[in-house]
Amino acid sequence: MNSIRWFTQRVTGFIVWPIVILAIPYVLTKIGQFFGLWESIDRLYPTSIIIFWILFGVTRVVFMLVWYKLGEIFINSGKKGGFFWFKSDDGYYSSRHESGPVDKSGLILAYVLVAVMATLIAELAIRLSTQTFPPYLPPPS
Repeated sequence: MNSIRWFTQRVTGFIVWPIVILAIPYVLTKIGQFFGLWESIDRLYPTSIIIFWILFGVTRVVFMLVWYKLGEIFINSGKKGGFFWFKSDDGYYSSRHESGPVDKSGLILAYVLVAVMATLIAELAIRLSTQTFPPYLPPPS
C-alpha cells in the first residue's frame, strides 16, 4: 500500500504543480491582457513615470497574492475532494520555551525579500505570457 501511495503522490504532483506554477499565472496574465491592464500601465511610462511605477508595483504584488490564493484554493479543494494525495501535514511542535522578547528583524527582512521576489516573478510571468517588451528597458537591437 505504501508503494501505491508513493506513486499516487508523485502523479498528483505532476498534475498539481504545473497547474499552480504555469497555468494559473498564464490565465491571470491573459485576463489582465484581455482587459488591457498591462498595456495601459505600459503606456504611462513615458508620460507619468511615478504613477507607472506605483501601478507597476501594486499590480504585480496583487498578481502574486491572487496567484498564491488561487493555488491554495486549488490544492485545498483537491485534498478535501479526495483527488489529491499529498503527504499529511505534520505540525511542528517545539519543546523549547522562549522567554523574553524575540528579535523579529530577520523575519521582517525575509517578508520584504519575498515581496520583492514575488514582484519580479509576476513581471516575468506577465512579460513571457503577453510577449511584450518592458518599456523601462532599452529597446532590443
